[in-house]
Amino acid sequence: MQICEELIKLYTNGYLRLFSLKCSVSGAYPLPKGPKIIAANHPNATDSFHLVPVLEETPRFLMRSKLFSKPLIGWLLNKAGQIQVANKGKRSFEQACALLRSGQTIVIYPEGRLNPGYEVMKGKSGAIRMALAANVPIIPLGIYIPPEHVKDLRSHLNGHLSKGCWQVSGTCHLRFGTPWMPELPEERPAEIHHLSKILMNRIYTLVNETKKELTCESPTSLNPIPQW
Repeated sequence: MQICEELIKLYTNGYLRLFSLKCSVSGAYPLPKGPKIIAANHPNATDSFHLVPVLEETPRFLMRSKLFSKPLIGWLLNKAGQIQVANKGKRSFEQACALLRSGQTIVIYPEGRLNPGYEVMKGKSGAIRMALAANVPIIPLGIYIPPEHVKDLRSHLNGHLSKGCWQVSGTCHLRFGTPWMPELPEERPAEIHHLSKILMNRIYTLVNETKKELTCESPTSLNPIPQW
């Protein structure tokens, strides 16, 4: 597993160096030690490349199953212990909870897909359910890359057209929020969806804070945070 982890790091670090990409970190950083869930928005395919160098520990990412079908890369991801999300995600949920209970850090993108337009959407409930099951905090993360530094790249995999937005210049801005321990009353289990909305609001508040700093825009010109 360790050899595969190092090979993946060589690949991601090589990409960052090839395009001279930079990373700016702000907010509640450094992160607390111990098991935790980092829940972030997902504007482009290179988000994860920046996370590994800024974290003290090697995180485990929940990834869409189609990535594991890519030649070589899929094999490396599997052998490096990354988490494949397939079908309804029961197996990946159990795997992630076991890793959290063993003291590791999990990274999840609640949107479940790339969102290069930074449209605030409803997130899936996996991050909340894992935090409750493993009794670990969630750290919201807002990721922002100015659109002029991103390119839309298309590829074919198994006969299907795949779209992906990749950072090819400039700086990726990572803004971490304060750790959050969600609580779910036993008598109101349906509130898990409300907690997911709170999490997405926290994530996109961080994104908007970064955009405001970079562009000096007024709050009314930023992505509105919906009150679902």
